[in-house]
Amino acid sequence: MSIVNAAKFLMRQRPNTRRLFRGEEPNRTTENLMSVLYSPKLRNRFFFDNPADARYYAQRQGTLTGNVYSVDVPEKYVNIGRKMAKRRKGPSYSSEVILPKKFIPEVELNYIQTVAARLQATLDFLKNR
Repeated sequence: MSIVNAAKFLMRQRPNTRRLFRGEEPNRTTENLMSVLYSPKLRNRFFFDNPADARYYAQRQGTLTGNVYSVDVPEKYVNIGRKMAKRRKGPSYSSEVILPKKFIPEVELNYIQTVAARLQATLDFLKNR
């Protein structure tokens, strides 16, 4: 497989779908705070349609090992997820989407965004030394 074909394969997207992103820190220390602010039913269902927001969550608190995950979701479910995000209690963000449970098994690690988040975290770490 050529490099061009590999890039097309990695960047593919089904018609009428939207790619959503989620940033995670492997060693989170804010888990107790999150359980107070958010319903436990919504755990691991917060996604963003903006990859920059997901990269921020993958690199916050000085972690250098954050991951960014992505999933392709039909536009219909993205709109439903936005409505859920607006109606829930707690702080919310403009690009936030609550992912329906049936799409959670389809979530994959997004290598390009993960590398970008780790690189930015490393640069911030070196700049603050």
